[in-house]
Amino acid sequence: MADFTRVRGWLDLSDEMIPAVREVLDQADAGWILPEELTGWGRFAFFGADVRSDRLDRTRHQLAALAAIKAEDGEYPDFVEGVFYVDDVTGEPPPLVWELNGGQLHERVRDMNEQG
Repeated sequence: MADFTRVRGWLDLSDEMIPAVREVLDQADAGWILPEELTGWGRFAFFGADVRSDRLDRTRHQLAALAAIKAEDGEYPDFVEGVFYVDDVTGEPPPLVWELNGGQLHERVRDMNEQG
């Protein structure tokens, strides 16, 4: 029986990023939702899935590719931002947080008092 890791989170996007984000998501694993209709001015994409633990690196690489997407907006580039909570169903290794900002994917151990 395979081990699974629960991954869930969101991306904060601008309209200019949508075509590049769609390119990555077209090659990505199931579990993504990119709403077609706007509810306000924010654009978000959501992910939630129980990923086979042996495929977790693939999911992490997809998120790293998304983190590198940027839109030129005035003087400074605007990168995809987001937060993802990563929990192995066995409880080992400790729960993680993957944060996308500044064009990179950052990983840290989640504080047990932190929502996720």
